[in-house]
Amino acid sequence: MTKTGALTTRSAFMFGWKITAANRYVDFFDGAAKTAVLKLGSYTSLQLANEIKKQMDAASSINFTVSFDRVTRKFTIAGDSVFSLKFGTGVNASQS
Repeated sequence: MTKTGALTTRSAFMFGWKITAANRYVDFFDGAAKTAVLKLGSYTSLQLANEIKKQMDAASSINFTVSFDRVTRKFTIAGDSVFSLKFGTGVNASQS
């Protein structure tokens, strides 16, 4: 006899990105030091791109765009004004 069933939760494969207390900060500089604080949780690539944009927009007057390339598995962050990301050097370097 064959049994079938449905998944009741989505797999980690579907989500792929987990934001924790150890990686939730995006430090950047737009003329002043800024920090975008991401909400904790599991995200698909599109959801994480949207969360990064939302939190960076909230922290700055710059309008950001965030995209994800499925081939390279890299995010691209652009803005309508000059800014720089401070991964490894910002205020939250150990958590970004």
